[in-house]
Order: sequence, then C-alpha cells, then structure tokens
Amino acid sequence: MDRFSAYLLVRRHLKRPRSRNQALAVEAIMEELAALLDQPREAWGVLGLLSQMDLEYADQNPRARGQTASQQARLEGLDEAAARHLERWCRRLSPEPEAAPAHALEPVEHALLLATLLAEEALEARARDHETLSAQDLDLRRQRGDVLGDGIDAALSELRLPVRAAAELAERAVARIAQDLR
Repeated sequence: MDRFSAYLLVRRHLKRPRSRNQALAVEAIMEELAALLDQPREAWGVLGLLSQMDLEYADQNPRARGQTASQQARLEGLDEAAARHLERWCRRLSPEPEAAPAHALEPVEHALLLATLLAEEALEARARDHETLSAQDLDLRRQRGDVLGDGIDAALSELRLPVRAAAELAERAVARIAQDLR
C-alpha cells in the first residue's frame, strides 16, 4: 500500500484533529527510525500511519487496538506481513496480562511501539506552550513503572537507542511535520 492510499484510509477513520496529528507524528517518527536503522523509510512510515487508524475506535474498545487497523488495512490492500506487524505491536500497549513479551516482537514492531509513545509525548510537550520533548521528560516518562513506561524501556533497549537520541528523533520528526498539524 502506498502512502497516499494509507493517508486516505486514516482520514476516513480519524475524525478528530488530535487523532490525525497523532497519526502524522507516528508516521514521521517511523520514517526517522527507519532512516536510523537502515530500513525502508516509506514502508515504515506507512505502517506508522496505519497503526493509528483505529485510535478513536480503541477509545471505546481498547482490546481491539491494532486488530481493527490491520483488518481494515488488509481489506484496502496492505500485504499480509505488514498487517501482522500491526496486529502484534499493539499487544505491548495493552494493559491486559496476556500482552506480548517484548522479546517476541520484531524490530519494526518495537519501532511502532516506540513511535506511538514518542508521538504522544512529543505532541503533549508541544501542547504545553510549544515546549519540546526533552530527554529528561522522556526519561521521567519511562520510569513511571506502568505498561507504557515499560514499553518505552523495552523498545529503546531492543532498538539500541539511547533516551536522548529518541527524544531528539521525535522532536526532529514532529518539527518536520509541524505545518501539517492542526
């Protein structure tokens, strides 16, 4: 699936500007991570964009997070391997005890998890009087001892990415798409 098709699909499913901003930020961070890890930039960006497609639906049904996005993306032509990545990454976001262990994920799935969490933190920092996400903020976030903090820790470790580099990468990505954010 190309970026244009993915974007149209996301626009159809996400009605709130905040949700669309989240999708664009995850896409941009995934592209930055792909470049850093020598992976296909556009393919990782498309996965990042599609991973947020069921964000609003998941507000009401958190257990379906990722599954709904992958099912819809399959219907629209996303290849099977990419759809499986969408299904698997969301398990690490789940507050459920059967969440997938971090070591079971592939690098792109760790990147999806990290990009989702970095996008949330970076957008939240920007909402606070245009502050930027600092390494200290990210470090404090990952030390909270909750599922999301543990997810950040696991993803950073698996991708061998220092906290400072992750914060800088997220800020660079969000700054790059700032004109697209509403």
